[in-house]
Amino acid sequence: MHKLIIVDDETLICTRLKNDIESSFAGLITSSSANSAKQALSLFEKEKPDTMIIDIMMPEMDGLKLIEIIRAKNTDVNIIILSGYDEFRYAQRALELGVCMYLLKPVNKEKLTETLQTLCQQKKAFIKK
Repeated sequence: MHKLIIVDDETLICTRLKNDIESSFAGLITSSSANSAKQALSLFEKEKPDTMIIDIMMPEMDGLKLIEIIRAKNTDVNIIILSGYDEFRYAQRALELGVCMYLLKPVNKEKLTETLQTLCQQKKAFIKK
């Protein structure tokens, strides 16, 4: 079972992504969501996810800072950035932090599904070695 945490300050986006993921990966991925970086860190510690989808722009702490904290604790978690900002400096910093993918909002279900399938397949291949 692949564990996923969705982090976005917009509840509607979390709900939509969670529904899209659960309908595409029924029984293969379990997902939780957080509406703040603080809540995300708590879930991260509790659930030990395989993958996190993190919004860049959130109040209190942005997604890049959250990723820095997570990377200090676990370098193996797959991180996908979800952003409404198509700015090079965000993408550049995301690459420095080892992010797997940078998706722009609004992300379509097909692109999200494709990205998660690739990450899950890579994880299975790694475990089999």
